[in-house]
Amino acid sequence: MQGISICRNHSGAIVRQVNGWHSEVAFSHSTVAPLVLSQSTDFVEFFAPLFPAIASRYWLLEDVAFAFPSGWDGWHAETHQFEPSTAWDAFLGEHLALNGDFRLVRPRFLESYARYFSDDWCAIAGFATAPESPLRFLETYARHVGMPADKLRKLNTELDILFLCVDGLMWELFARDRRLLAIVQQHLAGRQDLHVEPLTLEQSRG
Repeated sequence: MQGISICRNHSGAIVRQVNGWHSEVAFSHSTVAPLVLSQSTDFVEFFAPLFPAIASRYWLLEDVAFAFPSGWDGWHAETHQFEPSTAWDAFLGEHLALNGDFRLVRPRFLESYARYFSDDWCAIAGFATAPESPLRFLETYARHVGMPADKLRKLNTELDILFLCVDGLMWELFARDRRLLAIVQQHLAGRQDLHVEPLTLEQSRG
């Protein structure tokens, strides 16, 4: 599967190609900006033009993919109590199945909740058809180990598109349809603050 990596030039990471792999050769944690919850996360900034083209996909992701505002799920740390949350109820209504940290969600989920995705370690896998038994699918998926693409292959599910964020340094996008990659490349063309380059799924650092 073909893909691209996107890295901010000012992130502090110097990336080079070594025998077909990306190798980080210098990095300073002090240069990484803290996570800010807003409408303009890197995920939204980089990939929003892609959302209409992938609106029909189903999505598999983990809890670590999200960075919700405090109290958004109804839990208030200061009082150690839950309160009803209509926003959280609507969020759960988008789910086909939940199993531990894994979630299988309906199409158009990205458009509604993309601003809550974390620009840190994060994997968001999309495929065209929902599993026949979503809960059994998640239970089986959770038992496997490895990269999302490898785990989906073990379930005889063809991965259609995959977003990976690598340690807050870069986003990677992989897609079977190269036209999806072209949408993002065209959107980011000419950006002097970004380093965008092609890579394959085998070269991923995620």
